[in-house]
Amino acid sequence: RQLLAAFLRRGGGLLVGAGPEVDGEVLDELLSGAKTGVVPEGAAPRDRVARTWAPTDVRHPVVRAFGAQGAALGRVRFERVRQLRPDACQLLARFTSGEPALVDCPSGDGHAVVVASDLDNRGNDFPLHASFVPFLHETVRYLAGG
Repeated sequence: RQLLAAFLRRGGGLLVGAGPEVDGEVLDELLSGAKTGVVPEGAAPRDRVARTWAPTDVRHPVVRAFGAQGAALGRVRFERVRQLRPDACQLLARFTSGEPALVDCPSGDGHAVVVASDLDNRGNDFPLHASFVPFLHETVRYLAGG
């Protein structure tokens, strides 16, 4: 934890798919004060209603890279999501249900981009879409500082 927190403070980047195994308290500790508000699954069970997401900040580098193809991100179906209450984070996308879907949380000179679901095809079908690899590419480019 300490090494990751120091890495972020020095300008590092972290991509988090908030699947069931992610502990929100540990993540908040890593972010040195920026609270993602990842609610423990047992505390706020999420239904399996399918939802999609839509960008809310099209100027952010992760989203901007999709340009006119931004609608492609809306084809991804999320059935199992974690509730985020991003107090100190920039909201990048919301689910169609209104819940935060993608946030950018600062930590020192670094950032963590948090997706409110896993990234391994358990809670959503994102890895099966053509937009998955470009999303990862742009997110890593952003987190690596260009």
